[in-house]
Amino acid sequence: MLRSIRITVTAAALLLAGTTEAQRQPVPIVNHENVAVTTQSRKTPGIDEVEKAIIAGAQNRKWTVSHVAGQRKLQAKLFVRNKHTVVVEIDYSETAYSVRYLSSIDMKYAVQDGVPVIHPFYNRWVTELMAGIQLEVAKL
Repeated sequence: MLRSIRITVTAAALLLAGTTEAQRQPVPIVNHENVAVTTQSRKTPGIDEVEKAIIAGAQNRKWTVSHVAGQRKLQAKLFVRNKHTVVVEIDYSETAYSVRYLSSIDMKYAVQDGVPVIHPFYNRWVTELMAGIQLEVAKL
């Protein structure tokens, strides 16, 4: 009897948690502009080194990276549970890089009162991407 009650309570809690997750309200998209390339050596790295660090940092966080043809830009994509897709554009130089929203699938993207909004997990995932990039850039 006690076991049956525990199972019922656990199932109810999981159901409510799933409902809460699905009901998260969209938040403003956070773009990261001109983030300084800060290295431990305090030397200014070459553009190719910065590119490699960005790619390594993104891949370490499970993002897929591709080059934008004819430009010094990268596109990074994140696929989550075969359901959500997020795509960002990354501009970079020897001294700074920027990460901007490009597109998404199943992330509640909309424009509300002129402000682009999205599921709050987007900003979390991009923050994790940025942390991965920063770790690799610091090694230069």
